[in-house]
Amino acid sequence: MSIKILGKQSLVYGFGHVITRLVTFLLLPLYTNKFTPEQYGIVALFYTFVPLLNIVVRYGMGAAFLKNYVPASQKDRVSIMTNVIVSLFLTGIPFLILFYLLRGNLSLVFFGIVKPSYVIMMGMIIFFDTIWSIPMLALRAENKPRLFILLSFLNVGITLLCNLVFIIVFKMNIGSIFLSNLIASLTIFILVLPYIYQRFKFSSLSIVKWKTILSFALPFLPAGLFAMVMEVADRYILKLLTDLETVGIYNAGYKIGVLMLLIVNGFNMGWQPYFL
Repeated sequence: MSIKILGKQSLVYGFGHVITRLVTFLLLPLYTNKFTPEQYGIVALFYTFVPLLNIVVRYGMGAAFLKNYVPASQKDRVSIMTNVIVSLFLTGIPFLILFYLLRGNLSLVFFGIVKPSYVIMMGMIIFFDTIWSIPMLALRAENKPRLFILLSFLNVGITLLCNLVFIIVFKMNIGSIFLSNLIASLTIFILVLPYIYQRFKFSSLSIVKWKTILSFALPFLPAGLFAMVMEVADRYILKLLTDLETVGIYNAGYKIGVLMLLIVNGFNMGWQPYFL
């Protein structure tokens, strides 16, 4: 990959990332006008724990996948894809079961209120996102930014459309925000299944290969977890010190302040496959 290609892909990823993240700004007036600050505080806490738990459930497999997949031959790529998907699936199912069984208690821990349905939707979103994140990484590794952005646009479009229909037309509560996210995640999960199938062979499962991938992945778990805590823990700390209403007002302002990160994140999407 040349510097010229890196520049082009960074522009594609950057533009796509900015557009996809604009849904946050497009929906912010809707949320702040339709829901109370206290209700929006629950939304903020929901999306505080999702990225944290994403890191735990993925346990560094995304970074390990990209590290091994980029320089690998076609045959090795099938083995890497198979071992990573199976590993995440086998660890994701117990995670889902645990979330379902402890949904009441987890609701109190996460939000300070009893809303078990929110916890169930959170668990399902994390599970689906974890699986479809791997083929999305593969698209970046295979230098297919347009398909990557297309799926990202679709994810955002479904989320936006469902939010508008559920909140404005059906006048549903904040659970509709999480339901919209779940529908979008499930849709992308279904759409990438053929892509996974083309690069998946049970015969390529290997304990040795899995251990090699896992040994690279695990150090990313504490590193990623603590980095994400530094980024999102402020909402939860604010909730402990004040109330949900304060969290909601704070998070609405915070959404506007993260605009500058979008360009940096877009470049990083093109940079990682490049240096690997």
